[in-house]
Amino acid sequence: MDILNINWKPNNTLEILLSTGSVITFTDVSFSNHLILSNNPTLLDKIILSKKHTL
Repeated sequence: MDILNINWKPNNTLEILLSTGSVITFTDVSFSNHLILSNNPTLLDKIILSKKHTL
């Protein structure tokens, strides 16, 4: 599973497009948190894995 795209929207929604075609959406994500996640792939991977386990 690879991350193809990370898209932050002004309504504080973060969308992550995965190589599997899945889109994971997080709400209430500030722009600064988006920048932190975008620059820390290990943390982002852990968050994605935890989100997928709760679906």
